Amino acid sequence: MDQASVKEPKDRKWFGVRIIYRFIISGEPVPSTIDAFYTADYAAYEESIILVQASSFDEAYAAAEHIGRQNESTYLNRYHQTVTQSYYDYIDCFWLPNSTIKSGTEVYSNIVSTTRSITAEAFIESIPLSAEGPKHMLMHK
Repeated sequence: MDQASVKEPKDRKWFGVRIIYRFIISGEPVPSTIDAFYTADYAAYEESIILVQASSFDEAYAAAEHIGRQNESTYLNRYHQTVTQSYYDYIDCFWLPNSTIKSGTEVYSNIVSTTRSITAEAFIESIPLSAEGPKHMLMHK
């Protein structure tokens, strides 16, 4: 079988499920580790879109929640604080009507309703970019 694509079983479909993780930082930092990047009130959420095979939307949501909970973790950051990454919730599910997943397959789509007065530039500026914020607070020790 072609390794670049995966076929679905007859009774199952592919879904892209959008899930949210929450990062909670607890504990006091070790004073000698505090640098210009340290942020005392830092908080973060991760938006993740995962592929699951399921027979229905409900089953896809259940599978995504299971995967999300399996990916929970706890570790120390570079400031010796405890970082807890926990599954928060699923927020959307997208059925992939194609029977084959391959390069270029759309795994998620979301149409955002707005008014004509909102320009494309203003809309794009309203989307939080992954490059924003001091992610160094989440870096492992």
